[in-house]
Amino acid sequence: MHTFGNQLQQRSWIYENEQSRKISELEKQVQLLATVVNTRGQSAISSFSPSFGPQISGNSVETSSNTANNSWQRSQSSQVEGVHAHATLPAALSSTSAHAAAITSPDLALIRPLAIIPWQIETLQLKTDQIDHLFEIFFENHDPFLPFLDPLRSPDHYDKSCPSLFWAIIGVASRRYQDDTTLFTILSEWVMKLIWTEISKCLHKISTVQAILLVALWPFPTAKSTNDTSVTLSSIAITSAMNIGLHRPLNTQDFKPITSNNANEVDVSMLTRTWAVANIVCQSSGAVAGHLPNAPFDWMVDRSCELGNIYTLPDSIRFKLMIQRICHRVTQAMSTISYDSITAQSPPPGEVSSLMISWQNDMAHFESELNSLEQEHRLHLSEMDYLYLGAARIHLHSFYFFDSSSSESRKSGIMKAYDSAVNFVSVLASTSTSSETTLYLPYYHFRCLLTAACIIIKVLKSSYAQDLASKENARRAFNDSILALKRSSVSNNDTARKASLMLSRFWHSSSQANQSPPVLTIQSRFGASITQDFIHAWRKEFGAIPHAKHGHSTAAKAQEPSLTHYTESFQDEMLFHLDSPDERAWDMGIGEVPVFGSSQGKLMPQ
Repeated sequence: MHTFGNQLQQRSWIYENEQSRKISELEKQVQLLATVVNTRGQSAISSFSPSFGPQISGNSVETSSNTANNSWQRSQSSQVEGVHAHATLPAALSSTSAHAAAITSPDLALIRPLAIIPWQIETLQLKTDQIDHLFEIFFENHDPFLPFLDPLRSPDHYDKSCPSLFWAIIGVASRRYQDDTTLFTILSEWVMKLIWTEISKCLHKISTVQAILLVALWPFPTAKSTNDTSVTLSSIAITSAMNIGLHRPLNTQDFKPITSNNANEVDVSMLTRTWAVANIVCQSSGAVAGHLPNAPFDWMVDRSCELGNIYTLPDSIRFKLMIQRICHRVTQAMSTISYDSITAQSPPPGEVSSLMISWQNDMAHFESELNSLEQEHRLHLSEMDYLYLGAARIHLHSFYFFDSSSSESRKSGIMKAYDSAVNFVSVLASTSTSSETTLYLPYYHFRCLLTAACIIIKVLKSSYAQDLASKENARRAFNDSILALKRSSVSNNDTARKASLMLSRFWHSSSQANQSPPVLTIQSRFGASITQDFIHAWRKEFGAIPHAKHGHSTAAKAQEPSLTHYTESFQDEMLFHLDSPDERAWDMGIGEVPVFGSSQGKLMPQ
C-alpha cells in the first residue's frame, strides 16, 4: 500500500511538473512573438538566434555574422512585418502547445534559429545556408502531412541530440532541393546506412524512433520494389518505441536502465506524439503493402484521441490518428476472413450467406464511423486530414472487390470504391493547385493514389462504366491521377514513374472495353490486392508469361505479342510482390539490357 501511495505521489509530481513546463514554454513563445512584433525584420532574428543554439566558441564554428549572408534568411525576413506577426499571435496563444503554435503560420518559421555549424556526413559537407534552406523545405512542405517534430529547434540542436534524425530531415528535404539535384542521390545511400547503424544499437532513444519514422514516411527509392523497407522500418519504429516506453509516457523510468539519471525527466507531449505517429505510420505502411495489422493501437491511443487529458494530442495529429484507428479496425476485420471465403461459398440463388451478411454489416459500420468522424469535425479538418480521410475510404471500399457475386450490393460497393477513388484524386488535385502537394507526397499517399487510379481504370474497362453519370469526369480523374503520379516521382526510375507509364499504356492497350463486371484475380493482399491485380492484368495484356521449365518453343514464341514498341517496359518484374511462386518469374521478353537504371540497379536523379 505504501508503494502504491509513492507511485501515485510520483505520478502527481510528474503531472504537475509537465503542466509547469508547458506553461513555461507558452510564456517563452509569447515573449518570442512579442519580440518579432516589436523589433521586426532582420534584427528580430539576429537578436534571439544565439539564445537557441549552443554557445560555442573557437575556430571550428561559423559565427552568426555569416548568417547575414544567408539567402533564405534574407528572402524570408522581408515577410516579418507588424501585420503578419500580429496575425499569428491569437493562434499561438490559443494553441495547446508550442509545437501547435509553431505550425499555424509560415511566418513562425522565422523563429527557428539558424544553423551555426556546417555538418558533414561521409565526404559531403553542407554549409549553414544549405542546412537552413533544407530545414525550411522540410517544415513547410513535408512536416504538415504528419507534424510531430519541433519546428522551433535549431538544426544544430537536432544534429547534436541525434545525427540520424538531423540527416533524416535533410534527406527527406533533399528530394525537392533544386539548388543541388545530386544531393538526394548521394544521401540515399549514406542516410540509410546511418539509420541502420543506429538501429543496430541496443539502446534506442526517442529521436532514433523519429528518424526511423521519417524514412518510413518518405523512403529513398530503390531500383526494385522488393528492396523497399517502409513496412520493416515502421515495424522497427513500433518495437523501439515500446522498448523505451513511449506507450507508457508516465512510466518511462520503468523502461530505462537502473543507472539512468533522468528517470523523472519526461516530456509527455513529445512521447505521446511520437507514439501516435508510430501507430499511424505502421498502420498506413502495412495497409498499402497488404500486410496483416501490426500497430498496437492500445489504450494510450484511445486516450490521445480524447479531449481534456494529459495525453490529448494536437488536432493536426489527433484527427489522423482517429482516421487510422478506423483503418486498423478494418484491416483487423478483413484479416479474420479467409481471402476466398466470400467468393468460395456460394449460397443458393436468391439467398445470402450468413458470412456475407456479417461482412456487409461490418463494412456498413466502418463507413458510418468514417462519415461520423467527418461530420463531427468537418469545421476543423485540414487539407491533409481530408487526404487521410479519402485514403481511408479507398482502403475500406476496395474490399468490395472481394465479393465476386453478381448481387446488386457488390455493384453498389464497387461504385462506392470508384467514387472514393475519384474524390481522393479530386482532393489531391485541388490541394496541389495551391500548395503543390503532390511534390511532397509520403509513400502512403502515393500508394493510395496508385490504388485510386487502378480502381478508376478497372471500372472504366468493365460493364459498370455504362452506369457512370459522366465518363468524361472519370477520364479526367484518371488523367489527373497519372499527372499526380508523375509529379510525385523523385527519380527517373522510381515506382511512381514506372506506375504512371504502366497505367498510361494499359489505358491505350485495347480499343474495346470489357463488357463484363470487374473481377479481382489477386485476393490475398488485403487492401493492396487492387494494385497487385492491375500488375497481373498488365502482364497478361502485354504478353508476359512465366518461364517454362525447358524453355520456350519456336511456335510458342511466334504466338506471343510483339513488345517491340514497348522498349521502356519494366525490367523490375517484382514491381509489386505477388504471392504466387509462378508469378515471380515473369519474362518481359524485352532483352537483357535493363532499360531503367544502370546494370548495378542504381537510380539516377531527374
